[in-house]
Amino acid sequence: MIQLYVITKDEKMAGKIASELVKEKFAVAVRVDYNQHYFFLNDKDLPDERIVHVVMGLTKALLFNECLDFIHSRFDKNIFVYSIPITQANDALSDIVRNSTRKV
Repeated sequence: MIQLYVITKDEKMAGKIASELVKEKFAVAVRVDYNQHYFFLNDKDLPDERIVHVVMGLTKALLFNECLDFIHSRFDKNIFVYSIPITQANDALSDIVRNSTRKV
């Protein structure tokens, strides 16, 4: 199981991505954190603050590449997508992820 993260500068797109991930059974317990402040180095190696919107959801690790392809083909190839493994979860949560997402 993984926590999927999708980062976009477009607020409306963040909502659409969250909705589509659930609708297409790519992820469950999806939420959007709007107006997050992220810092990246700019061309002059100085911190550059960006306001982004972060979509997060739980899914199966084996679905990551399908999620990535779906997001890039349906929305934008320049969206940042990454995941963090969830190493421990109780049976109730594991069952929800296993039964509410696509079969692999």
